[in-house]
Amino acid sequence: MKTFIKLIAVMSLMAGSSSQAADKTLIDYFLPMPVQGSLASNVWGAPNVLPRDARNGLEDHNMMKEWCYWDGKIIKAPDGKYHLFASRWDQARGHSGWGGSLAVHAVSDKLMGPYTDKGICWPDNQGGKGHNVTALVLPDGRYAVVVSETRPGDVFVSKSLDGPWEHLGSIQVATNEFSRLGRMSNVSIMVRPDGDFMIVARSGAIWISKNGILGPYIIQGPGVYPTVAGLPLRKPGRSGGVV
Repeated sequence: MKTFIKLIAVMSLMAGSSSQAADKTLIDYFLPMPVQGSLASNVWGAPNVLPRDARNGLEDHNMMKEWCYWDGKIIKAPDGKYHLFASRWDQARGHSGWGGSLAVHAVSDKLMGPYTDKGICWPDNQGGKGHNVTALVLPDGRYAVVVSETRPGDVFVSKSLDGPWEHLGSIQVATNEFSRLGRMSNVSIMVRPDGDFMIVARSGAIWISKNGILGPYIIQGPGVYPTVAGLPLRKPGRSGGVV
């Protein structure tokens, strides 16, 4: 009888935990960044975010007088260092300067940073042009960096996280009834457990390639955003998906 009561108690706890997880929304999973240095007010930022810690991530420590940084993907190297691939542009141009973004490589001994900007990834290819930068490890052990928005889903590959980077080509999308959602904007890419490549872009549609990182990708259906309970939706953007 005692064993049965204990079993019921465990099942109740599990049910309660499942219920609590189901009640969470995306914002509930966002946690504050642990302080890496110290909180300071003599750094750039709106008054409502100061004081803050400037010793994490990747930023211009010269009061953002030189660079604006954007996006980024972190890969841990075999030697334990962390490599961040992101984009930057001239701060003097303001936020609208993102159209001139350059893809950069940064390194840190700690996941949270701070990261040191090591410079442009491919200076000999369109001067390093690249925005919405992401990166991944390929099945053959090479590394890939993917840029979109300002370039047509261009893919660069290297045997080393330190480069040099070779332009492999541009991502292709197969024509079907959903190919209007194939705009190369905010492309997030991963290798699935089955070896296929999967992209989720700004449209929220799922793209699958069985033929390598360049595709062609087959878009599986409309954007997933309308199926997410409680997610505010706006009118379709240029890509045809919600933005």
